[in-house]
Amino acid sequence: MAYQPKSYRKFVATAATATLVATAVTPAFAAGFTDVSDRYKEAVDYLVNEKITQGMSETKFGVDEQIKRVDAAVMIANALKLDTTKAPNAGFTDVPERAQGAVNALKAAGIINGKTDTKFGSADQLTRGEMALILQKAYKLTGSADHKFTDVSDRYDAAVKALVANNITQGKSETKFGTTDAIKRGEFAIFMYKINKPVVAPTVEDVKATGAKTLEVTGKDLQNLKAENLTVAGNTVTAVSANADGTKATVSLANNLVPNEETTVKTTINEQSKEFKFTFKYVIESVAVENATFDDDTKGQKVTLLANNEKADLNYLAANGYSVEYRAYDEKGNDATETFFKNVDATDKVSKDGELEDTVEEGKYHVQAVVSKGSTILTSEKASITVVNLDSAASAISSYELTNDTLGAAQKSTTLVVDEAAKFTKLHVAAGSEKTEVTSGYTVSSSNPGVVSVKEDPAGSFTLKAEAPGKAKITLTFGKLTKEVELTVSGKARKVAKVQPETSSVKLLTGTDGERDVKVKVTDQYGDPVKAVTETIDEVSHTLLDDTSDITTDAKGEGVVKLTPGSKEGNGTVCFKDADGNFLGSLGFQITKVNNVAKQVLEVKKVADQSEDLTLDINDAEDNTVTLKVANYTSENVYNGDQDLTNYTPKFNDKIVNVAMGPKEITVSAVKAGTSDIAIYNDKGVFVGKVTVTVTVTVTDKTPEITKVNWLTPGTINYKGELINFADVLETTESANDDIVKGITLSTSTLSKVRIAEADGTDITVGQLYIDKNDDGKFGKADGTDITVGQLYIDKNDDGKFGKADGDVVVGTVVEKKSADSEIVGTVADPIQGLTTDKGDKGTIVFTVTNTKGDVIASTSLTVNVPK
Repeated sequence: MAYQPKSYRKFVATAATATLVATAVTPAFAAGFTDVSDRYKEAVDYLVNEKITQGMSETKFGVDEQIKRVDAAVMIANALKLDTTKAPNAGFTDVPERAQGAVNALKAAGIINGKTDTKFGSADQLTRGEMALILQKAYKLTGSADHKFTDVSDRYDAAVKALVANNITQGKSETKFGTTDAIKRGEFAIFMYKINKPVVAPTVEDVKATGAKTLEVTGKDLQNLKAENLTVAGNTVTAVSANADGTKATVSLANNLVPNEETTVKTTINEQSKEFKFTFKYVIESVAVENATFDDDTKGQKVTLLANNEKADLNYLAANGYSVEYRAYDEKGNDATETFFKNVDATDKVSKDGELEDTVEEGKYHVQAVVSKGSTILTSEKASITVVNLDSAASAISSYELTNDTLGAAQKSTTLVVDEAAKFTKLHVAAGSEKTEVTSGYTVSSSNPGVVSVKEDPAGSFTLKAEAPGKAKITLTFGKLTKEVELTVSGKARKVAKVQPETSSVKLLTGTDGERDVKVKVTDQYGDPVKAVTETIDEVSHTLLDDTSDITTDAKGEGVVKLTPGSKEGNGTVCFKDADGNFLGSLGFQITKVNNVAKQVLEVKKVADQSEDLTLDINDAEDNTVTLKVANYTSENVYNGDQDLTNYTPKFNDKIVNVAMGPKEITVSAVKAGTSDIAIYNDKGVFVGKVTVTVTVTVTDKTPEITKVNWLTPGTINYKGELINFADVLETTESANDDIVKGITLSTSTLSKVRIAEADGTDITVGQLYIDKNDDGKFGKADGTDITVGQLYIDKNDDGKFGKADGDVVVGTVVEKKSADSEIVGTVADPIQGLTTDKGDKGTIVFTVTNTKGDVIASTSLTVNVPK
């Protein structure tokens, strides 16, 4: 625990701005000083009012002056209110009389040492490393936070880690603390203010229970209320979260409150304690069943009941006199309770514990819960439950998307800042080489709710709340699959830490013709994108640029800076800095007057969300086009705008790609797998000879193909009345529409089901096998981009390939049955509808599966020999 004066102080960092500002700052007249800007005003006012220090004159504090060791000693002694009259002489001969008492007191307290036994180094400048050592000792700072500073030696490491852990500093940059740099009076004032800044103690006026595991505290300044300030009899406080104005706080408990018994809550603030008593009555006002996805053959799976928007403990409900009944329904609305749940009451035909059968048929279900007590009956809405075969389809949770609700954007790092909220908005589940996006049906839990708490809403969405600095392992569970993600919670506010231009330098033409938009990416100290409006600073060549625009970044932290060159030639640098003057990045530029077109280059156009990858995926709407342009360059290789493509013409392979010419861009879209060159000709029909590269666009077709078929082996059918169809040779699951086919191995695995078309339709015929992407039981490109993967047919002439000319027919048409001596003895009805055997039937039926190219993947035969 860090040093705390009795006035209930803590160490907090002032809010760091995410705005980059220009170096010119309007002066603020802190404590009458004319050299104190807004950055230093609050700190200087505090130090002057508390009589910790004064300025260098009546009008000048000296924020930009380097502080001497002796002046820093006086400020620290004053802040600690040390007795400077009785301390023994430290023996230093270079300390002026005005500071001898302060230096003696600090030496006696073990806070400072001299440069030698007789020399304190009074007139020497104080370095940032020395400051860290002195402040750690003076305020007994504890804690150790990791940092990336490369200039901190072992001598200073513990002190710097303590300052970082207590939010006193974050260094000059992500990798530099500035250990040997001299510290200025203004910077030292900020350090002293942060370390001494008082925090108003919270006032608790009332405590009441709002749920089985939640309390509501009302009062004032509750944003400063901590878990250690609260003690709940027979329970443990795991988290405290206050509202914006600090008048209410929600307290999370580890265990359920004991109903109908008095509970005592004790608050301890500034060594003063108060007690609040209440009797909790557990009354359920709302119930819901959590939407979820389950595996089809995993034991011990249970649906989750939410009571009053909290995950319900069934034993706790029973102890409070509530009974619970679950019922399940299939997609058609038929009661499926007895096949869906394991422990079904023989009389009432309901489940009372929500445990699924060890084996449940794949499909979509709806589960409803009824919670009752006496005359009170609460019925939930029907929750959506999906049962899938995760064993054969999904192999791992490969990746995830973590969206920071506070930032309003997906974040890249695994760091949250205290009080931020976030959600895992999607998982990517690996199924072979395919990654399927999952947006619901998974659960989230935390190993340390005191650091990261997890709250589930009735819709099945899980919100993570960063409660306190530390680390917590978050477990994502989807069916039988789990993935652990370690999240770090930091107490340091987010601030702009890096501005990364797309290029290190640009060449510009003079005047407005040379205006150039340069893309930049803005990130904070954790590597996450920052959405902000920023300004740029041209520190080197103020006369070369007429303007540098503000940067407005989107939720991805991406934006542009517009450079408008002046009329002069020369070189310069645009520097990006934050409000504290910390360097964040730079962009070099060169301005020239040479304005000609010496060459043209066919390039990928730099537009938002458009990659330079020239490999297109014919099945991915977001990755089946690429945009090109013809860029003009001067004889000095300076970009000179995009060429107007009016009357320019392309040549390409139209079987592979399609090319559309626009005024300033060329759009290439995928048609078929293959490779095509794109050649551009000018308005005179002449090949643009100045184009230095030829763009090759490769289109790949990732359509899954059947690679293997696991046939059933029914043996010889030798009895009358047997129904024969495709289900005799393929493992299938009956469906209201097209049946599901199992035992089909694809080149690209998928979580979607493979079905067989049982009727002709748009873009499909009877017997075709397809991936049902939207799981509606029928084929339709428009309803979910279903994909055909193969064909099942009867090979009448047994030549191993399909051909209508030689008599082969797809499953679903009338086929002829052959006798052993190849004589036709009758006709077989549509194998989808089925054939019922009769006496004397004798022959062989060959079933064959081909892929979409017509290649035979597998065949099997079924023998019929029914005695007369």
